[in-house]
Amino acid sequence: MSDTSDTSGPGTAPRQVLVVEDEALLALDMHRTITGLGHEVIGPANTIEEALGAIEASLPDLALLDVNLGNGQLSFPIARVLRDAGVPFAFLTGYAASAENIDPDFRDVRRLSKPCSPSGLAEAIRSLAS
Repeated sequence: MSDTSDTSGPGTAPRQVLVVEDEALLALDMHRTITGLGHEVIGPANTIEEALGAIEASLPDLALLDVNLGNGQLSFPIARVLRDAGVPFAFLTGYAASAENIDPDFRDVRRLSKPCSPSGLAEAIRSLAS
């Protein structure tokens, strides 16, 4: 996922992107891709507590949240804080959309399949930033 040839597009100002991902290699690839697009990464956080601390320290412009953070942790509490703050976000999941247990409050939120391609991340960031 280290190809960053796809850019965020003309007129898209650099954004602070919160990344919440518990798989280190995926988080590293996402970090490289997002910074390669000219954006700043907050995190990556790999627990609910880390993510909420990062949000408290610096409210991001947008966020990408892994749904299942392992150890029974789901990212919905983070999503609630972001939604209440007006921060757009998308979920990342390694599960098929039909198999994912998405909280009913968030069924309208965009979901990206993991691992995400650089172009998929770029398009998601563009969409969330608009």
